[in-house]
Amino acid sequence: MDKRKLLLTLLLGMALLATFSCRALMEYKPPKSSGNNELLQSNIGPDTVTFDILIIHVPHQQRELLEALWQEVDEQVLDPAVKSRLLGNGFRAGIIGASIPEPLSRLMEIKGRGLRESLEEEVSLEKDHASALTLSKIQTLQPGKITVIPTLDKPVDRIPVLTNAGGSFAAELYRNATTSLSVAADPLPDGSVSFELTPFLTFGDAEPVTKYQYGQLVRTTEQPTKTFDELRGNFPLRPGQFLVIGPSDKYVAGLGRYFFTQGIGDYDSKIVVIRLLFTQHDKLFHQFPGFQEVYEKGKDGNLVTIGAERSETDEP
Repeated sequence: MDKRKLLLTLLLGMALLATFSCRALMEYKPPKSSGNNELLQSNIGPDTVTFDILIIHVPHQQRELLEALWQEVDEQVLDPAVKSRLLGNGFRAGIIGASIPEPLSRLMEIKGRGLRESLEEEVSLEKDHASALTLSKIQTLQPGKITVIPTLDKPVDRIPVLTNAGGSFAAELYRNATTSLSVAADPLPDGSVSFELTPFLTFGDAEPVTKYQYGQLVRTTEQPTKTFDELRGNFPLRPGQFLVIGPSDKYVAGLGRYFFTQGIGDYDSKIVVIRLLFTQHDKLFHQFPGFQEVYEKGKDGNLVTIGAERSETDEP
């Protein structure tokens, strides 16, 4: 009889414990997040690179700001032969240090939109506000992968391209063409990242192709592509630095005209900016800008910004 009472007592205790546990779970409310460290628990690959892709609309009335910006851009990072070919085709490209130069800040804030201040920030670019910043997109890449950045909103009816084959010049015409930049990122041992940018076109009518995808052959349709390998540039960036590519000047001609403007002369244009945020050398995702600049002495003895690293005083 005592054993039966003991068993009933144990069963009753277990039932009460289960009831209280369920009630506690139902009434539990998770703590509110501050919004700044949502990505602290994100798992990234050891070679993953995180960067912000920006496309900035430059009204032709504000073109002097773009000209002033190019004075802040280091174009010497490019191979001289590549730089010459880019300029000859209407492109300019280079690197800006971690400090945001005034012309870039003013270009972005023409319509009141600045840089994002955290990874969690929602960037809403409403068309009716005519924002100068037309794209702000966080992107992650690993070695061997690419991302594609369309430079204009709609295809161009026809793009003539002059080619030189063994000293013989010929013109090729690409119809219904979309202008884009292919971007690859290769992390380097010193914590910097080599970004590779290549202009290319997709054009014409979609054609049937067979691709090996998801472990099987897939039948689909794709537009043909034209890649300009001779205009491929490599840019070494440290966290916080900017890569800028855009039209050479207001009278831009050649291929660059079709990538960044709607014509020659008094036409609006666009520039593409890539801002390196984090690499595998960073311990945590974190709110930014939380960088301290890295300096070295220049030839004249003055300190020159060469990049940025996360400040030791940043709070996690």
